[in-house]
Formats: sequence, C-alpha cells, structure tokens
Amino acid sequence: MNVTESIVGIIKESTAQSVLVEAAHVYGYQTLEEMHLHGAQIGAKVVSLVNDLGLAAKAMLFVDDYNWHQQPSPKSYIQNPETFHNAYLEKGFKIDTFAHEAILAAQAEAWVTSYIAEGIFKVNKKGVFLPLGHDGILWIVKKNHLNEAKFTCEALDALCYINKSKLADLLITVLPVHYTKQQDRTKLLLKKLGYRLPILNIYFEENGDLNLDFEY
Repeated sequence: MNVTESIVGIIKESTAQSVLVEAAHVYGYQTLEEMHLHGAQIGAKVVSLVNDLGLAAKAMLFVDDYNWHQQPSPKSYIQNPETFHNAYLEKGFKIDTFAHEAILAAQAEAWVTSYIAEGIFKVNKKGVFLPLGHDGILWIVKKNHLNEAKFTCEALDALCYINKSKLADLLITVLPVHYTKQQDRTKLLLKKLGYRLPILNIYFEENGDLNLDFEY
C-alpha cells in the first residue's frame, strides 16, 4: 500500500464527513522558501483526495505571528502575505481559513487561567506547566531568554486543534518532519486534558518521503 492509499484508507476509517487540511505553515518573519511550497503542494493533493471521496474539505494556513526570532524583511509573510497566498494557489492550495498564533495567544489567557484554577496546571518561577508524574512536565507558559513569559508552541497548537475540531470531523496537518516531536507533545497535552481528537499528521522530508501518524 502506497502513501496515497494509506491516506485514503485513514480518511475512510475515520468515517469523517468533513476534513480540515492545514498545510504550508509559515512564521511571520519568513520569506518564501521551498519548504512552504512543498507543504502547499502536499496540502493541495490531500484536499483533492478528500474531494474525490465526496467529502467536504477546507484548507487552512497556520501563521505564527506570535514568536519573532528575527526582524521581518520586506519580502516576509507579515509584510507581503499575498506573495505567499498566490504561490500556494499556484501549487493548488487555495486557503479557505486562517489560524493566527497571536490570536490564539490572546484566547489562551483565559484557557490557561481556568486550568490553573482547577489545579490541573501548576505554576512556578519559570512559568506554567502540566505535571506528567515520572514522565516529567509539559510547559504551557515558559520564560524566554528575555525573561518574558510566553505560551509554548504546544499550548497554542493544542488550543488551535480544539478550535479546529469545531470546524471538521477529521483534522489533517501537513508539516516538515522536524515538527514530529512538537506534535507528539501537543497531542499528549490534548490527551492529558481529556481531548480525543482525530488527528492525521503528514510529515514530509527533504527527499520527498512522507510519514503518517494517525491518532483517533
């Protein structure tokens, strides 16, 4: 069974009637790279597979405009988003909806506060965390090198998945393979909070290989 057949099999197995496909994730400061185009191309193919099955599909772009690792150039996404959108469209990935990490961070304030009040999240001088017993902790809010308290990628991604679950029955996320551990931590956080969401991760490598990870 090839990867395409495996993806189709997973979609059928999920019994989903609607699918949300997130692909071509971009940081606000980034300029257009081959990695973005590769993700868009895979996302377009997945949307097409969903449509071929007679199911409703929506394409999502996740924009990280919360973490700034460098100053944006005039060609960066935050300065020139249409360049990215048009390039994605040329690859067949027509964006239907967006997730902005800065907006998620604003929503996360009340979300995290409620879990602290319930005693699920704990607080120390370094930030906010979820205890995992012998397996350590998962950071929810952590101070950076400037001593600023920042929500972690896992916390904001978990909230994003919760939001996305209100839009579709099956959530597909296309990412470069180096995001695997981050996604694993995100899905562990969701499980620890009692969420069982149907998530299919499609990871791509530089050589074009695809790896699938499906959790229901």
